[in-house]
Amino acid sequence: MKRILTVMMFLTVLLCTAGYVRAEQNIGGVWRETSTGDIKNSIVIVSQSGTALTVVSSWEYRGGQILWQGSGSISGRKVVYQIRHTMYPPGWGVEGTHKLDVSADGRSMTGVWTNAKGESGPLKFEKVR
Repeated sequence: MKRILTVMMFLTVLLCTAGYVRAEQNIGGVWRETSTGDIKNSIVIVSQSGTALTVVSSWEYRGGQILWQGSGSISGRKVVYQIRHTMYPPGWGVEGTHKLDVSADGRSMTGVWTNAKGESGPLKFEKVR
């Protein structure tokens, strides 16, 4: 009887905590930014190690080259990372944050960008491979 109660208690604890276990999606790979029609030839490379992310990107915007790099993390399907532009048009905010939600199928991420100047806008990535 004592053994049965112990097993029942173990199963109860296991079932009660199962909802708190959260596995991060693996979003590592090649993406492209599709936030606006002004973005051309974009490539976004995400490197993931556990929950840690490193992101680099290159794209064309109105005839000019844009480059940025960033780092942050993923928790469940929530992605947050800080970026710093290394090539950008005059007047752009150099540093910023990207906050994204990964789709259930892992093929897209949508969210918002913000920069140190207080500006923000929509952000959307689609997985290439």
